[in-house]
Amino acid sequence: DESRSSFEKHPFIFTCVYKNEETNEEKYFTSERVYCKNNGLTYIGEKVKVYVDPNNYDNYYIDVKVFEK
Repeated sequence: DESRSSFEKHPFIFTCVYKNEETNEEKYFTSERVYCKNNGLTYIGEKVKVYVDPNNYDNYYIDVKVFEK
């Protein structure tokens, strides 16, 4: 990502992958930029929820608000 830190907040982009065990198909979902104030160190110990429209995989939302500060 070409973004730079500003006001001591660091940009992160989350990429999530779903793998269908039956077909081995993989689908990637990418979040928008999330700015966290944590001196560049992040430990993600929680699951990130991804909401996907089952009729249209291009319509999804990654819930990463918990990391914004």
